[in-house]
Amino acid sequence: MYRQYLADIMGSGGSKKPAKGAPNGGAPPGGAPGTQTTPDGKRKLTEEEKAKRQKLLDDYKLLEEKIKETMKLLTVREKTRVNMKRITDSGPVSPILQGDISVDVPTTAKIVRIFTSSTFTDTMHERNVWMSEAYPRVKTFCQELGYEFQVVDMRWGVRDEAMDDHSTTDLCLKELQLCQKLSTGPNFVTLLSHKYGYRSLTREIDAEEFEKIFAVIESIEAKELLKKWYRKDNNAVPPMYLLSPISKHLPDFLSSDKDASKEAKTKWWQESDTMQEALESSAEQALGVEAAKKYIISVTEKEIQMGLLSLDKEKAGKSCLWFNRVIKNIEKEEASYQLSRYMECLGPEKKVQKAQHLLADLKQRQIVDRLPEKNIISYSVSWTDKGSMSGEVKQDGINPGVTEHKKYLKKLVDDFVKAVTDMITASIKEREASSNTDPLFTECLQHIRFSQQKCANFHGRETTLEKIKTYLTTPNAKPLVIHGMSGCGKTSIMAMAAKLVPSWMNNTEPVVVIRFLGTTPDSSNINSLLMSIIQQINIIYGYHIDVPEIVDRGKDLTDLMKELQFALRHARPSRPVVLMLDSLDQLDPTNNARALQWLPTVLNASVKIIVSTLEDDVYECFPKLQQKLKNPSLFVPVPVLEKKDVNNILDSWLKSNKRTLTTDQRSIVTKAFDQCPIPLFLKLSFDEACKWNSFSSADDTRLQATVRDSINMLYSRLEVRHGEIFVSHALGYLTTATSGLSESELEDVLSCDDVVLNDVYMYWTPPIRRLPPLLLVRLRTDLQEYIVERGADGVRVMYWYHRQFIEAARSRYCGDKIIRHLHTGLAEFFSGTWSKGNKKPYTDRSGKSGLEDRHVAGQPMKYGDTYNVRKLNNLPFHRIMAGHLEEVKVECLVNFHFLLAKLVATSVRNMIYDYQAAKKELPQDYAIEMLNDCMQLSQQALIYDPYQLAPQILIRLAGEQNPELADFRSQCKKYPAPYLLPDKDILIKPGGQMVYMLSEHTSAVTGLDMTKDGKTIVTCADDDEQSVKIWKVEDGTLIKSFNKLGESPDRVTFIANDTLILVEYAKNLKALQLSGEVAYTFNHTSGAYTPAGKDRSLLAIFKGKVGALFDAFTGKKTEVTLLQRSKPMRNIAPDNTSIIAGCEKYIVLVDEDWYRVSVVDIEKGTMTDWLVIFEPPPPDDDEADDKNVDAVAITPDQKSFVVSNCMDNDLHFYNIETLQKIRVIKGNEKDFCETYRFTPDGRHLYFKHDNSVVVYDLDKEERRVILPHPSSVNGVICQSWKTLATISEDTAVRIWDITKPEKQQQTESSSLGQKIMDFCLLSNPRYVVLTVRKDKNETNTGYLMVYDLATKKVVHKAAMPDMPVTMKSLDDKELLMLTNNRKLKTINLISMKVTNVFQGKLCKYCSDAVEIIKDGKEVLTMTRGKKGLKTYDRKTGKTKAIIYPPSDVRELSQRFDTSTLTVSKCNTCACRVEDGPIVVFDLQKNVCAHVIRDQLLTSEDKMFWAGFIPSDGSILAIQTEQDLPNPKKKADTVSVTSVAIYDLKKEEFASRWLVDQEYFQKYHSQQNRKGLDVSVDNSMLLDDDRLVTSSDDFILRVWNLKTGELIKRLEGHRTAPKLVSHEKSPLLPVNCRV
Repeated sequence: MYRQYLADIMGSGGSKKPAKGAPNGGAPPGGAPGTQTTPDGKRKLTEEEKAKRQKLLDDYKLLEEKIKETMKLLTVREKTRVNMKRITDSGPVSPILQGDISVDVPTTAKIVRIFTSSTFTDTMHERNVWMSEAYPRVKTFCQELGYEFQVVDMRWGVRDEAMDDHSTTDLCLKELQLCQKLSTGPNFVTLLSHKYGYRSLTREIDAEEFEKIFAVIESIEAKELLKKWYRKDNNAVPPMYLLSPISKHLPDFLSSDKDASKEAKTKWWQESDTMQEALESSAEQALGVEAAKKYIISVTEKEIQMGLLSLDKEKAGKSCLWFNRVIKNIEKEEASYQLSRYMECLGPEKKVQKAQHLLADLKQRQIVDRLPEKNIISYSVSWTDKGSMSGEVKQDGINPGVTEHKKYLKKLVDDFVKAVTDMITASIKEREASSNTDPLFTECLQHIRFSQQKCANFHGRETTLEKIKTYLTTPNAKPLVIHGMSGCGKTSIMAMAAKLVPSWMNNTEPVVVIRFLGTTPDSSNINSLLMSIIQQINIIYGYHIDVPEIVDRGKDLTDLMKELQFALRHARPSRPVVLMLDSLDQLDPTNNARALQWLPTVLNASVKIIVSTLEDDVYECFPKLQQKLKNPSLFVPVPVLEKKDVNNILDSWLKSNKRTLTTDQRSIVTKAFDQCPIPLFLKLSFDEACKWNSFSSADDTRLQATVRDSINMLYSRLEVRHGEIFVSHALGYLTTATSGLSESELEDVLSCDDVVLNDVYMYWTPPIRRLPPLLLVRLRTDLQEYIVERGADGVRVMYWYHRQFIEAARSRYCGDKIIRHLHTGLAEFFSGTWSKGNKKPYTDRSGKSGLEDRHVAGQPMKYGDTYNVRKLNNLPFHRIMAGHLEEVKVECLVNFHFLLAKLVATSVRNMIYDYQAAKKELPQDYAIEMLNDCMQLSQQALIYDPYQLAPQILIRLAGEQNPELADFRSQCKKYPAPYLLPDKDILIKPGGQMVYMLSEHTSAVTGLDMTKDGKTIVTCADDDEQSVKIWKVEDGTLIKSFNKLGESPDRVTFIANDTLILVEYAKNLKALQLSGEVAYTFNHTSGAYTPAGKDRSLLAIFKGKVGALFDAFTGKKTEVTLLQRSKPMRNIAPDNTSIIAGCEKYIVLVDEDWYRVSVVDIEKGTMTDWLVIFEPPPPDDDEADDKNVDAVAITPDQKSFVVSNCMDNDLHFYNIETLQKIRVIKGNEKDFCETYRFTPDGRHLYFKHDNSVVVYDLDKEERRVILPHPSSVNGVICQSWKTLATISEDTAVRIWDITKPEKQQQTESSSLGQKIMDFCLLSNPRYVVLTVRKDKNETNTGYLMVYDLATKKVVHKAAMPDMPVTMKSLDDKELLMLTNNRKLKTINLISMKVTNVFQGKLCKYCSDAVEIIKDGKEVLTMTRGKKGLKTYDRKTGKTKAIIYPPSDVRELSQRFDTSTLTVSKCNTCACRVEDGPIVVFDLQKNVCAHVIRDQLLTSEDKMFWAGFIPSDGSILAIQTEQDLPNPKKKADTVSVTSVAIYDLKKEEFASRWLVDQEYFQKYHSQQNRKGLDVSVDNSMLLDDDRLVTSSDDFILRVWNLKTGELIKRLEGHRTAPKLVSHEKSPLLPVNCRV
């Protein structure tokens, strides 16, 4: 709309109709009267209109920029849908989204809940056939639409206990009201036929009415009975007469003695009929016709009155159905007991006639007047007498065995399904069209509703609320914390504060964003919580952003934290944000949510954050908040309720419940609270006291002393009231379920529990073996104050809100004897074991066995297009906990379709948790072990794309003979979607030494250490979060994550007896407590440091020539200063982890020249003289080896130390006291010694090397290579020669068990040799030259091979005693190679023999400086002293020319940097002197052409990352650093890596830099949430005119080299792309790690 408006007003003047809402929208085409036009007839714009147009243009450009910025921020794996509009385009924001607690809240439940009303005895077959055949079909229909289906049928399974307290009728009507409130579409169905139904005694009668009726009753017997059964309760407001429980006067009513019970029931019915008749006959006289109806009409009519007749015709037509069965000529049947089951026909004629009259009026007038004709579905059937069909025994009335009735019942089922599903479909469409079904709106609405419930009876707490008000209305840049013990009333305070915010901040329009954590699915998980908060704030302040579901939530928390910070910046002084988060302790601990790294602690003036939490350390939140917020004034403890508040609260609650208490009863409540002053205890006590009558005895008015005792008393009362077995199993299932159960789930689970059913069916067996719904309804009603409805896996479930209830229920109902039974019931439910007509066997109380369909919900993997997340998350857990280990493999963990569904619907982490849980129960199971390893190895790939499961499994399990795994691979092969499957093993096999792969870091892991006990490791990475993470070694779980405590963490070390973690950041050293609090900081930017002393109790820091010791526990400097005693004193080598070592007694140091070592005696505080380890080379000898001390370590026994250099890597051992050399162990030249470590027993020395770990057995002096990695290893550590941890460039942390056998891998590489070391492409792309290492320990010997890529065979092969370090293809038949001994050779690729050995040796470390020039006729390299260039004749191998730079350059002490050699096709060459000028050579003339000395390009601090010369030799493009003005700070600069253009023909710097100025300005002038930058990572010449660069913002840019113009930006990468050259392809190949 905005774009169209601009187009209209700009493109056509006034000739077109303006867009809606545009200025002059009502003027005619020619413009408003008096306007001027141009010669072509277009209207001239006034100055005001021009200014308005320009403003619109500016606004539009700003909006476009915001849209682009937001688009970049929505980096998710799946296809991203972005819908961003100005808020003015879509109308005002809903008060619900703005946090208005006062609004009326509509229902959001996605439930179809139908109340079936009928008389009982005459509709048994109809209700049974609906239950067995109709309801499952409707349930499936609803599930596929994302709705839950529930049926409330209260007409069967009513136990004597339910009749005893007369509550059934009230419960029925409450359930009917709930159906009307929650259900989408149909909510009331009646089967009213010929029977009017039971008219029950009223349970409660208003005292005034009772006394009026009683006064006109003439029967003395009736009066006496009414006096006996009804007692006046003055605790009711107004006073009521209560019908006593039947068992009070007839104790045998509940007797297990059938005869006694029958006699009691008979007596009750006689007495109740007498009382009912008296009330009916006298009510009209005493009260009038209308008021007397409630004493006269039946329960069925009461239901119809509420469910149907109370609605208007339109509403009734959308929600009600009447299935009207007419039995032909039933009125002509002779009165009998059987007929009385279908219609009133026995007893006093007046009573029968009254019932028939009331029925006729109900059917023929009331219902037909209110219900549309289409909603009345009628049937006509015949009455069937016993034995009416020859040879068959039949029953009177409806008989499913009769063909006519069988057809009728079938049609009844079909009609029900069609009518109900049609109504559901229509209602869903109407709901979606008329109401806001957006998930965010639903989420906010649920929290508003919850807040309203908590505010309803809130009283007191003025002091606490005043503190919150003060915080909100005064400047404060930190969050506020409300804290207290469980049950102290924090949630109610938060709710009331949210309600009062607008009145407190009445000079503004505050936005209240409130979440009661744990009450909904999106408020339980940190990622979904932040997503919903971010969306809500963005919408309120003007943007609608639809963020899709994040598949792997663990990988997106970093982005969400940044998004939250950005969203909060929308707040304005006139419209501040108040973010309220109740119960932080209720957050799911995954993703380290309770560490609260995500919680902003520095707020702008228009943002306020209030949180509440428990104080217990076990929940982590409160200690974390204390660390983050030091100011005590930011913490508001919830105090004990004052006496006046207690009384006010009691008064309010009593009023709300229409109750009061006697003076003595009230005293009992207040005195009990004095002993346990917790609001939850007050609530429990009040709920108990509400059951007290004014006539209750002292024994019936006792309270417990504690919350736990009160809860146990509640449970005890429930067991007495509802049956111990039923209550214990129902609450046991509810508590055992991982996240609660929906009402229908719990009913289904209980319907399959024959222990429960046998108890329920003690006196009567219903027609269908299921739990009677009324039982669960009654129990839920009694628990409604303590059960919260929340979302879990997309379903509304019931669960305990307070932890005390959970703990009490676990202790009482989930003990060792019953827990497996509970898990079994839940596992079989989520498996769908007894669904779809699969009959469950049972043995009843009498010992009789049978099979019965329990009619439980099916559990498919998907409902339509929606995954059944309930099954995916619950089934594995309950199978494992039930001990169903074979079943969990077949159904879940060795089931491809289940695993894929779980990956797509949830996350990799959830799946791995299942395997880890299974491993504990099945420690020796081969299939579980292998698949667990597979998932660990495949973790990163599956996080990025869960659909990689099939190829990952097929590759990693290739060749497995285990039957279970072979079957699993067969399942993978049947996966219908396409995937890549290489014909060779290219992935690491499972079952090897790797135990866990931990993928929480998002960039290369740089630091690693392990505690002394080997149970914990710490890692760090320079990722977006600057993260430091603590891991549990035993199971690989992430314990803690500390983010953004400093810049660029590079090294981590446990110190102070493993109580602190020392982290080296870019600008300082910080000691972190294990809780994440910074204990102390050293402003350390250079110098060396190491932990030392017993238990690493000291920290030694060296700078220049001296050192100091610090107490590692406190960070305070000790009195010891470490001074050199040798002359001359030398500077100590600056910070390098590999050349300083500390232990309990000693520290070994290296000097800054790296030739000498000195030993520090910590106890004496002295340093030895410098010991020369390697002699410096003579200054005039270019060939001499320059060996440095590159690694040093102290043995565990502290008797010796070892040093080495990276040239020969020999291990030199010295006595640490005498400094005498002890021995030398020959090293391997291919190693690069760094960070040596010893095993605690001192028998092994190990260190990282390339993609693996090198280990020396010091007893045998043998070297071996272990633990191959897919990328470079950055660190390795162990505390026993069993469990090792490694970190690497691929962001993973790996845990290894090296006592396990190493898994052999049959890869293409292993079939050729041990490892392919290098390759060289030939001009014929079919062939490639390979160098293959012979075995893993001898890196200098191997093979040279010519490999045919088409046939996958080796064409030619030759043994190589000295492996080449560089290979260049001369042509398809000849190869140039540089060997380890620095000799250049050519090899014939047919004969595989050396054809030429070039003169002399090349300079050291010159593998980068070998180029083929002059169309392959010559070879270019450097002189041995690296002072000039040398060319060889390719055919003769003799030196052809030596080219030197001018003498002033040659006389410099620096040499040419071999990595900067740049050669073009025109035989122009450039190379930089280390920290000096760039020299340009003309190779055609073999002369120096030019020396570039421009300080912008060649100053000492400028790096020469890469160079490019086009074929015309006109320019030199140099990738180097450039200082640009900082847009945010004047007189400041920002260093960026870019490409400079030097004009070789003009011999001058063209002052042309290839820098994306637009994006540079944006990144450095605006809020840069992702740390994006335009600095170039790598670059590549596309052709003579174009260069492509890859930058830190992951964007590829194509440049015109001649003009410096930015041609195109290529966006879409999520990580830094690497450029790949291919001369003959029009495409630009890019390699990008995902």
